[in-house]
Amino acid sequence: RLYHATSFGNGNYGATPTTTVRDRVRAASKASGYRFKILNGEAPQTITRNTAFSIKTVWQNVGLAPTYENWNVVFELQNSSNAVVWSGTSTRVLKLFLPAASGTTTTDNFTVPTTIPAGTYKLVVRVKDPQNYRPNLSLAVNGRNSDGSYTIFSTVTVK
Repeated sequence: RLYHATSFGNGNYGATPTTTVRDRVRAASKASGYRFKILNGEAPQTITRNTAFSIKTVWQNVGLAPTYENWNVVFELQNSSNAVVWSGTSTRVLKLFLPAASGTTTTDNFTVPTTIPAGTYKLVVRVKDPQNYRPNLSLAVNGRNSDGSYTIFSTVTVK
């Protein structure tokens, strides 16, 4: 933390590093670079098609540095088979989002088109590589789904 490291290598810790060395290397790895969290969020649990709605999220970088790469924050509605039926890209820009002691609020406005069938869906967020080359970026929160997304609401009704 003193040197604001963005990353470091595994180094030469000997053939069998002690538990203390392993724990300290793990802690230092987690502390370096960027670590994004969603601290809070608000979204409607009922969405009317072709009507604007907002998703409000509070983001924080608890790491030591920003990411210097492009990432898209994407909200999705997934059906019962976890297939994406709708997605919207947030205005939150994570590139150069600096570490801070508190969160920053982002409010995004979306509209679900009438082509999406009425029904019950799951609302998730994921952080995607805009080129779809790298896997989704992991957040510094629990609850990551197997597809790399994070569930905001397990039940959202679309009318």
